Amino acid sequence: MADPVKAAELHLEPGESVLASVRGRYVTELKRLPGAILATDRRVIVYGSRLVGHKLTTFTYSQLDTISTSKGPLGRKVVLTAGGAALTVDRIKGEVADLHRVVNSQT
Repeated sequence: MADPVKAAELHLEPGESVLASVRGRYVTELKRLPGAILATDRRVIVYGSRLVGHKLTTFTYSQLDTISTSKGPLGRKVVLTAGGAALTVDRIKGEVADLHRVVNSQT
């Protein structure tokens, strides 16, 4: 299966730069997909790989209400909320501090 960060980068706009990213498992209502969160200089991209296709959600920084992070026995978790909806990526290996810092500095 392709690296979800590399796959998400295919959806960048011309001139858009990734400032921070994490890999994990994109939690949807029905499934858990290999996924990633990318914070760019323009927006946040949440990407999930499916067997056929992908799930892609983007938010401009002005649309985001909160970003929260936590750590559990299976890795870290990031929850983004915007307009009453929450998106979760869990089982993140490694640090999420850079992502959290970038999103907070942009909002």
